[in-house]
Amino acid sequence: MMGRSGGRRRRLLLLIRPWMVFVTVAALTAGAGLVLVRGQESLVIGRVRVILLPPLGSSPNALVESTSSLLASAGVISRSVSGFPQWATADPGVTLASQGVVSGYDIRQPDQGTQWVHAYADTALDVQSVGRTQIEAAQQMSAGLDHLSRAITQLQDDWAVKASQRVRISLSPSLPVYETQKGSRTRTLGAVLALGGAFGAALLTVLTSWRRRIGVPL
Repeated sequence: MMGRSGGRRRRLLLLIRPWMVFVTVAALTAGAGLVLVRGQESLVIGRVRVILLPPLGSSPNALVESTSSLLASAGVISRSVSGFPQWATADPGVTLASQGVVSGYDIRQPDQGTQWVHAYADTALDVQSVGRTQIEAAQQMSAGLDHLSRAITQLQDDWAVKASQRVRISLSPSLPVYETQKGSRTRTLGAVLALGGAFGAALLTVLTSWRRRIGVPL
């Protein structure tokens, strides 16, 4: 025979229907997503292009003796200094902030290809930094440019390139450009929806199991 506690639980489960759980969790998830997106911190993005140029005059430097060798050298340097895994898109408008990075830098060789086929035809390297303030973004940019300079020097040291035959670099524009950007709203909303969906599914599973166990209609 069902005791008092069992009777109270049955009455409670009769009042709580699955659709009520769904609506409640959906409302809480939407509210949490709205609050997080509105409160998302602004980040500062820094950008500059580092153009690799051959030395002045004729040069036996194998790293830059032709356009193809200069492209290959840019690729080697980019892979050796990238601060984060290579971006999954060839779109130059994609920023570190939009991928969830709040502090750091990245260096890559522009990819004119697609997600499946890469095409490198630019001897310049894109340097991007991100920080919570412009000072932090500028510090990350300086660290990235310093890392890149050391990598170029190291590559030429390894090839025993003479000082007069070394690669020249030029910044475009001459100073990095900084802009303010919000973090990734898509990532934030995606995470909130995933957590809300998992929580709601777990509650519905438990509720359905309890109702079936005591013979309450769904």
